[in-house]
Amino acid sequence: MKTKSGVIIIMLLTGLIIGAAQPAMLYAGGETGDPTSLWAPFVNTNPLGSKGATQLPGTLTMIYNTSFLYNYLTSLCSTFQTSMLYSVRFTYNNTFYTYTGSTGVCYGDIGTPGSGGQGDVIMAFLKWALIDIFQSQNPNFKWNLIKVNNPGIAFDGNSFVTDIIVKVKP
Repeated sequence: MKTKSGVIIIMLLTGLIIGAAQPAMLYAGGETGDPTSLWAPFVNTNPLGSKGATQLPGTLTMIYNTSFLYNYLTSLCSTFQTSMLYSVRFTYNNTFYTYTGSTGVCYGDIGTPGSGGQGDVIMAFLKWALIDIFQSQNPNFKWNLIKVNNPGIAFDGNSFVTDIIVKVKP
């Protein structure tokens, strides 16, 4: 009886691990398992140097609506579309700045710069937030996403949170 219950427990644990890994691979870096690797094309796309630049630490969160809409625009999405809700919180001069937004996106399509994927949506959102913080200093400031670290993916694969660092040159 002990052997039978031991085998059942091992099978259940294996099933849980495999089941949890599949959704997370959508946002992980493929075979490397590094979720930040999908964001690599968006990091350091506009190097600013260190003179006169300010680093802003922040937390970026993305949550995907779990009620999927079957893709009715096959040219845009390969499988499903979903609502993506996102939020960022920056700390600047000991003040917290929190912003939120949402859009419909292709599920799992981070993309590359200029592809119109989730990465482009998030980069436009970050720029919008930074404009609000720095508009009084210089409306033509430059900025760069320099780090995406400490990523966390929810058990169901429907949310992603990470620490980011943005460099801004007002």
